[in-house]
Amino acid sequence: MATNDFPLPDDHGTTRVPNAVIAALLDGDTDKATIALVLRAMWWLERSRDYPKSVAVADLRTDRVLATKLGHGFDSALSSAVSKGVLLVSTTGDAAKIFLNTESVARLIEGASDSAQAPAGDWDAPADRLGPADAYGEYEKNIAPLTPMTRDAVSQALQDFTDEQIVDAIRIAVENETRNWSFIAAVLRKWKRGGIPHEPSIRRRPGGQRLSEGELERYLEQKR
Repeated sequence: MATNDFPLPDDHGTTRVPNAVIAALLDGDTDKATIALVLRAMWWLERSRDYPKSVAVADLRTDRVLATKLGHGFDSALSSAVSKGVLLVSTTGDAAKIFLNTESVARLIEGASDSAQAPAGDWDAPADRLGPADAYGEYEKNIAPLTPMTRDAVSQALQDFTDEQIVDAIRIAVENETRNWSFIAAVLRKWKRGGIPHEPSIRRRPGGQRLSEGELERYLEQKR
């Protein structure tokens, strides 16, 4: 990276890299080409709006950064990343796509279950049908496409809350038909001040009536 990229601005962008991926890349025998490919793939996946997140092999192959770093070593680096279990490659029709190797993605690719992932908004799906919580993905599925500003807001929230907790706040917004980040952020601020609930989020009342603002306020106050 060029030295003029530092010092980082305070509002610098981020790309999440799972701990297991870092461990796999730092196991002592990973070549630089594989590390470069995985990190660049993670950058693409972070910005993907697909569900599950993916990047076309063709797009990664022609990526300017990787083309400069890898030259003709792309296929070898991709094979290495797949053999380490970090990435998965699946071909649908004529398009080959790269995925992060998670349990839910592996189930989808292997065809082990037609319901390996829960439909958007299916909050009551059995736990064994759900993949790991993903605050970014759940926001895009249930609220709106992520803008750069909202993505940064979610990233900032992840400094104080887990993905599961943010997803629970998203659930409250959905169930109260208030699908915006401002509402979700307000719920998180209350939890930060008064404590995070230790149980699944509030449900709709019998009959499908949404909670009033006063009722939601009382619920959050009770959880302090």
